Amino acid sequence: MKNSRGKDQLYAYVAAACDAAMNLGNHHDWIGYAAKPLALTPSVLWHAMCCVEDAEVKAIERYLEDRLLEYA
Repeated sequence: MKNSRGKDQLYAYVAAACDAAMNLGNHHDWIGYAAKPLALTPSVLWHAMCCVEDAEVKAIERYLEDRLLEYA
């Protein structure tokens, strides 16, 4: 259980950083902005986001679609 809880906290922290980044006006700045509070370089964050499993990609897509619908 400890491992699952830690993973949930990490996910929440990454999600918060990415969510804050998406409020920037220029989408080209998102990765760098999100990487900074995570103590990562933008290239490391980009690579990590590109290497997620299919199930995680679907979850990210659903999340992004939901956010887009909120602002539509």
